[in-house]
Amino acid sequence: SKQPVDPGASEQAEKKPTDEEEVTRKLSINPGDDIIGQRNKREFVQLGGHAGHFHIAGPGCLWKKQEKEEDYNVEVRVLKELNESSIRSYVPDYLGAKDYEGVKWIGMEDLMCHFQDGCGMDIKMGTRTFKESEVKNQNLREDLYQKMFKQDPNEPTPSEREIGAITKLRYMTVLD
Repeated sequence: SKQPVDPGASEQAEKKPTDEEEVTRKLSINPGDDIIGQRNKREFVQLGGHAGHFHIAGPGCLWKKQEKEEDYNVEVRVLKELNESSIRSYVPDYLGAKDYEGVKWIGMEDLMCHFQDGCGMDIKMGTRTFKESEVKNQNLREDLYQKMFKQDPNEPTPSEREIGAITKLRYMTVLD
């Protein structure tokens, strides 16, 4: 004779992890671990921004490096607020934070992990894409001059060509 099937038996056998267990699993890899080439059998490519600031954190997750405490606090707060907002489906899930080898890292969902050849866009909201402190910063930087020149060899002024350096404000206004 057949025994009645308990509909909850298979659910009990396949117990789903708690949210905390899931986050721990997703953020199982430390920043800098040498697994970048294993992501969907293709290379991890970062086209712009701060090179070296993103690392694989686990399946479908990234670590984002934060160099300044103030940036870290703001980014965590904004990410948490956006995760509770009406645009939640367009921003990565906030998965936690970690201090690793003296550096603060933010764990977040990798929105591109499900795409074969995905392409992302970084949207800035407001009138500037840089901090107000950069307006007063008059330090000349050769690296930013080289980046600007590479993007548009006709952009530098004669005096900038002579010096071979520009301020961050000049570079950022060219980008805007």
